Amino acid sequence: MCGSPGKVAVFGFMNPVCGVILSAVLLGETGSLSVMSVAALVLVCMGIYIVNRPEKTE
Repeated sequence: MCGSPGKVAVFGFMNPVCGVILSAVLLGETGSLSVMSVAALVLVCMGIYIVNRPEKTE
């Protein structure tokens, strides 16, 4: 299933995550991987997971 448009739109927040990772890998910009940047990327990924996790059915 594709999911609802709201859940799919959340993946737009993956742009900064991919941008930071690719700039570090391809361009060698290791300065962009500070502790604060990595923490922010982890929080973004956690938010995407929370929005897209399966709903609990009772």
